[in-house]
Amino acid sequence: MTRVLLVEDHRGDARLFAELLSEVSHEKFELTTVETLAEALAVAANHDVVFLDLSLPDAHGLSTLIAMVGAARSTPIVVLTGNDDDRVGVEAVKAGAQDYLRKAEITPSLIARAAWYAIERLKTVENARRLALSDEAGRRARFISRVTAAISASLEIEIVLDEVAALLVPTLGDFCTIQLDLDEPVACGPVDAVTTMNTPLIARGKRVGAIHFAMGPSDRQFDDSLRQLAEEVAERIALGVDNAQLYAAAQHAVRARDELIAVVSHDLRNPLNVVALALQMIESDTEMLASALPRAKRGVDQMQRLIADLLDVARIETGTLAVELRPVELGSVLDDAFEQHRALASDRQITLVRTYEAPIGVAVADRHRLGQALANLVGNALKFTPKGGTIRLGAEAQGERLAILVSDTGPGIAPGHLDHIFDRFWQPERGTHGVGLGLAIVKGIVAAHGGAVSVESTLGEGATFRIELPAGDLPARLTGEMAAVALAGQ
Repeated sequence: MTRVLLVEDHRGDARLFAELLSEVSHEKFELTTVETLAEALAVAANHDVVFLDLSLPDAHGLSTLIAMVGAARSTPIVVLTGNDDDRVGVEAVKAGAQDYLRKAEITPSLIARAAWYAIERLKTVENARRLALSDEAGRRARFISRVTAAISASLEIEIVLDEVAALLVPTLGDFCTIQLDLDEPVACGPVDAVTTMNTPLIARGKRVGAIHFAMGPSDRQFDDSLRQLAEEVAERIALGVDNAQLYAAAQHAVRARDELIAVVSHDLRNPLNVVALALQMIESDTEMLASALPRAKRGVDQMQRLIADLLDVARIETGTLAVELRPVELGSVLDDAFEQHRALASDRQITLVRTYEAPIGVAVADRHRLGQALANLVGNALKFTPKGGTIRLGAEAQGERLAILVSDTGPGIAPGHLDHIFDRFWQPERGTHGVGLGLAIVKGIVAAHGGAVSVESTLGEGATFRIELPAGDLPARLTGEMAAVALAGQ
């Protein structure tokens, strides 16, 4: 039975915490709830772990935590914060808390995991304190402290990893590499390694990377003592990395929200104004109905396209964009795109040319989504190609891949812009060429097919966009799954 002390003066939050704790099935908890720091100080030592709100009737902020740490040194503390800013939690960890949780994100498993981690971390700290009676333990404690300070120095993780890697050499190895998932490794030390040791970076139950240690010039070996020290260091590094990633994700979410608000407020206003003006024309003069209705319809169509694009971008961002893969003859998809845009190209005095010979080959694709991506590329080319220019639709077969090419004779893309043109809401300058969603949707659709999209451009000489897709029939496994789904729906 794990004895939990909850220090929380908001009764609704306290009830929710108790309900969540009761839902933990794999471990038993005995919960005591108090509302003030004074009550907490009197009973904290009788509990296995404390969950502490920093805003109480008789204390506020980090002073609450400092008082609790001083009164209950043998009891681990997990700080509860209602602030979305992770810096509050990071400061609490620096001041003596074992961990922190944001109230809006707590779940039964997260509470149980945080309690267990806090207890285990404090046990580790207490063991380190006992070992500090020896010179070796003191050296290790100082080493861990330096690593903890370095990893906590900034929430910009790329700034501190070089310093952290340098601290690990030579104490834990002659060479080390800190590899965060999906990031380039940060290395330190010589490369002529003989023996190696890998230590995972795990924070809040998830892997965020790994540290790879190696011995070489020193002829040392990895023993149980070094492995234990490496695990303790990795735990602190992982927590710092996780905090930095959470902070980056929060910043990204804020930027995405601001971008969405800007797009909706700016780009829906114009078609709404068109519809409003058309309605005013009809209201003031019914004879204007014939000319006003087409304007209103164009405004509505424009709003519907923008809303559909926003929904597609949201699906791409959340990984829920659905594609129904089937064998598709690529030439027919290109033919559809050609016929769809031929009249518009003619109206704009632009030559639309087919440079492929059908049949091209069979691609594994969702015909509708692939047509949407191709339409976005051709539509984008029509925006930037001047009168008298040319847009070419082409295709290539390369082994197990098929490629679609859309080339134009427009102004081209500046080298500094090539890395950004597939970013959502990105435009070289705001205003006349849409809202910056078309190419982001192309990238998301192609990625959902297991393909790739790229662009080549020379400033002043146009641009060529290239979509590569898997060729051939569907794998037998996918064909079987689709047949099963079809039968289930009958």
